[in-house]
Amino acid sequence: MTASDRDKILRGLDEIERMIESGKFIWRADREDVHMNIEAALTDMIGEPAKKLHTARSRNDQVVTDLRLWCRDAIDGILTRIKQLQVALVKLALKNEGLIVPGYTHLQRAQPVLLQHLLLSYVEQLERDAIRFVNCKNGLNFCPLGACALAGTGLPIDRHMTSDALGFTAPMRNSIDAVSDRDFVLEFLSTNSITAVHLSRLAEEWVLWASEEFGFLTPNDSVSTGSSIMPQKKNPDPMELVRGKSARVVASLVSLLVLCKGLPQAYNRDLQVSPFIRKATCTLNGDPWHFLEPSIVFNNKKKSGPADKSIGIILRLGLAYKVGSCDACFQHPMSEQEDKEPLFDSVKTIKGMLEVTAEFAQNITFNRERIQRSLHAGHLDATTLADYLVKKGVPFRTSHDIVGRAVAFSLSKGCQLCELTLGELTSINPVFDADVYDFLGVENSVEKFCSYGSTGLERVAAQLNFWVNTLNIDSHQEP
Repeated sequence: MTASDRDKILRGLDEIERMIESGKFIWRADREDVHMNIEAALTDMIGEPAKKLHTARSRNDQVVTDLRLWCRDAIDGILTRIKQLQVALVKLALKNEGLIVPGYTHLQRAQPVLLQHLLLSYVEQLERDAIRFVNCKNGLNFCPLGACALAGTGLPIDRHMTSDALGFTAPMRNSIDAVSDRDFVLEFLSTNSITAVHLSRLAEEWVLWASEEFGFLTPNDSVSTGSSIMPQKKNPDPMELVRGKSARVVASLVSLLVLCKGLPQAYNRDLQVSPFIRKATCTLNGDPWHFLEPSIVFNNKKKSGPADKSIGIILRLGLAYKVGSCDACFQHPMSEQEDKEPLFDSVKTIKGMLEVTAEFAQNITFNRERIQRSLHAGHLDATTLADYLVKKGVPFRTSHDIVGRAVAFSLSKGCQLCELTLGELTSINPVFDADVYDFLGVENSVEKFCSYGSTGLERVAAQLNFWVNTLNIDSHQEP
């Protein structure tokens, strides 16, 4: 390629970019997709040199390169939202210092725990989600560009240069694998699904806690709804929607797994079916976007990260182009991509779930009096009483049996363990002494927990301090 042809192609692509950003570019149905639209428009504009644009390229490697770039940016957006939810949960924990709640196993009363401890358990889950997203991003950050249709090219291209320019770790080693691989999408959807399950579990717990049967939390009016017929209703609808949306995210993973399970190497039409055209209509405000090939919908989102820095390179490779963020939905003419639709839907949904959960967490109140009244039921201090006997030298299995008899006795009397007299306790086993009452009652029980990661006051304070520092939260400000 001569320097003159190169300069004409670059100037032409710059002009096409400006036309797209201004909404003046005309998308033609007879030109099949974004690639052919841009190449044909460039040919109309500069003539013969434009026919060199597609040298050593195939839509197969261009599309999957673009998809990896999109996934990379999408993961960054999800990670931001995970941190926002973690911050909301830690601040909620800071507001509820010292509040003890019933801990449950099998949805039955088990042991007393600090509410802070419970809230931080969800922060831990989200941190594992974040680690999975980071690993997913690192795993997909290899460049397929230059693999062409499947066999590579006989032309002396520099795949390492384009890989570096686009912010990838390295070019993919095998050209057949490069164009056929969708493992990175499956891993992304799997990570989304695990995160969605975590959010659904949190949502389920808060829906239960907002019920009259529990009454442990009250959502503000801004995050609750009423009923068209029952005037007393105050429903935690956002959490019900989060719980429901988790099914959609999991379904996207299953959809793509089933799609991929019968595909031979390399590229297959299964990944691109039923071509149709969508009209491109939008209002642009100039915010930078790079276009991603399959029927993507933009809604007022700004890009960040390596892809922004390499937008000119992406454009010049014919992979994509910049558009402004749209005030209205913006859809381009192209084929519906069977592997992309579940991906885009999954990402959109998980982002929404994270945002809604964070907003809900900022607008709920835990009902201290109701919770404290509920602590008297269920003999939550029974295990701590067994620990007391172990410290007295009684084998745990024997201690378990002794405390079981003490619980049965207190049930027969209609009282709590801490309300049994010392004489009643010693009648069950003479090992009991006056110091037993230091282990009875939920407050004493929580104070006795001391193992690493436990619900003891000092242990939870250490956990909370770790997350305050990790998330850079100012604990001196009002949460």
